[in-house]
Amino acid sequence: MTHEHADHVDVLRLAGPGVPVYGPAASDLPRLKANEVTSGMEFTAAGFRVRAVGERHAFVHASRPDCANLGTL
Repeated sequence: MTHEHADHVDVLRLAGPGVPVYGPAASDLPRLKANEVTSGMEFTAAGFRVRAVGERHAFVHASRPDCANLGTL
C-alpha cells in the first residue's frame, strides 16, 4: 500500500484474505496489520525483491494533513 488515503487502500479487502500487506510505518490503519516499511528499506514480497522509495505525501489541501507516502521499485 502506498499510503493511508481511502482512495488508495481498501482496508476490509486487504485484511480479509490474510495475505501479507506492506505499507508505510507511519500509517494509522488500526484494522489492518501491515508489515511496516520505510523509505530505502528492501524486502521480499511474493518472491520479488522490492525497495521502498519516497517519504511524505504531497500537499493536497490545508484541512488535510500529509501522511507517509511510499512507492516501490
